[in-house]
Amino acid sequence: MNCRDGGVETYQAKNADGSIYGPDFLMKSFYNQDEQEREKAIADFCQKVPSTLAFFEELFKSCSQPYSSFQLSGQASHSSELNYKFTKFYQSYYCSTDATTGESCYKIFKKPEDLLEVRDDLIGTPYGEWDPQYCKSTSCLAQLDAGLNEYRNYEYKYVSIGPLDDYHSPFNGNNHKWNDNSYKCCGMDDGTIGAKEKCKADTNDTNDIHSGNSTSDATTLSAQITLLSFIVCLIFALFK
Repeated sequence: MNCRDGGVETYQAKNADGSIYGPDFLMKSFYNQDEQEREKAIADFCQKVPSTLAFFEELFKSCSQPYSSFQLSGQASHSSELNYKFTKFYQSYYCSTDATTGESCYKIFKKPEDLLEVRDDLIGTPYGEWDPQYCKSTSCLAQLDAGLNEYRNYEYKYVSIGPLDDYHSPFNGNNHKWNDNSYKCCGMDDGTIGAKEKCKADTNDTNDIHSGNSTSDATTLSAQITLLSFIVCLIFALFK
């Protein structure tokens, strides 16, 4: 690893020999009008994800100042950290499959008339408000949610902001809070009264609180009974 330029030369060489993927992946996949070519590019990306992530992990471990801005083949300039985060998120979005059917998750989330861009319109909306047609795979939702949480450092559950806000998300600057945004609530808000209350996140926490109170109450009652028994015994002892 050549760290004098922050790893740029090594990155260029690995991208040129095809051992890792480069920023041109976006152009090859999202905007190619040929559906087969788009899917071929995604398959190629998924195959190269492990080696790409391994490169960045070695870069961060070896170089004191990994490259902060680098432009390849006229594409947008990104830092090494952002490239790493994008790779991790795209892996969860494009390389995940339904646990039962094996169908690619990105195809489940995709609009028929669209190309293959990340569905920012879905990601920028609480799960409960999603169209139910995109909620059919719980395993895909779980993998997407995990990827979003990792990318946004677990902020997505509570902040309405797309995962790629610092790149091309239309939801920049929207800081409206969501108290309960569990993927298990996907599609449940049909607009009727009480629909939003059908599913609440973090129910286990609530149960833990109640069980904790019950334990505390039981302990207190036991202590009171023990004290009362001691007083009764003391009274009997005094009047013997």
